[in-house]
Amino acid sequence: EPGLTYEEKLEQWRKRGGGDLEPVLASGAVALLNAQWIISHAEAGGVLTHRQALPKKAFLSLADLVEATGENDWLAVGALSYPWLTKDHPD
Repeated sequence: EPGLTYEEKLEQWRKRGGGDLEPVLASGAVALLNAQWIISHAEAGGVLTHRQALPKKAFLSLADLVEATGENDWLAVGALSYPWLTKDHPD
């Protein structure tokens, strides 16, 4: 959001519940994928593989998430969970 400082965005992030995600993100137990990367990867014919094989640019940092926080009433975070149907291909 133009006009907001990082500190103001961080305050908004935490006000909307983002602070609850911080310990999990910091622990490395959860890593959030960049939706734009997923779309580009799929359009190029790629398939999702296990987390350890994904490039660093596929993931969002806490700073990325905070920067995406604006003056709206929601967080720019979504969740998608699904089982892999085969060992080599998750769809």
